[in-house]
Amino acid sequence: MDNLEVFKEETLNEVRLAIDEIVDIYRDHQYFWGNAAGWAPEEAEKILTRSRLDWLHALSESLFTWTEVYRTSTDSEGKLILAWTNLGAVLEGGIKLFLSVHVKHYQNSQHHYLDSNGKLIEPDVLTLEKLKVFLQKEKIFAPKWYPFILMVQQRRNAIHAYKHRDIGNWTEFYESIKKLSVFTQEIKNQLPYPE
Repeated sequence: MDNLEVFKEETLNEVRLAIDEIVDIYRDHQYFWGNAAGWAPEEAEKILTRSRLDWLHALSESLFTWTEVYRTSTDSEGKLILAWTNLGAVLEGGIKLFLSVHVKHYQNSQHHYLDSNGKLIEPDVLTLEKLKVFLQKEKIFAPKWYPFILMVQQRRNAIHAYKHRDIGNWTEFYESIKKLSVFTQEIKNQLPYPE
């Protein structure tokens, strides 16, 4: 990677605004869904109680790191891989939160996952690949989101350094943060809240 991408402050501020929106949602999730005892279904409460929504909130805040990072010709790719890993963790966590809240739908679906003993695998321990496949089969989100999830998944997997993988570039990463903001809002809009 010989040519380092340099971004105008205006571009970075747009990305920071998208991150602000993500962080606000995960801050709310941390406090709301982390305290769902008494009104959420028992199955959902069980999963949400053990979930680290505080970490999900912290990881969403960590996305700011990638708008302020100083890149050199020798470390830019390493930092980009870490950035995709951060973004992928937030994406995966958001999907797990969604399916944890909607755990009854997951449990009752013909597409849920079973372990080798025939026991149900809860959605909070599924890999991103299995989460993506389940969402697609259930047609939970618009089809436009699945190529996005796949792209982030593939780029995040570059953290397993050794085999060559396409990691894209910083422009694509910043555009993906903006897409993640929209997707995160879509997840929030499909979560039930008490009246």
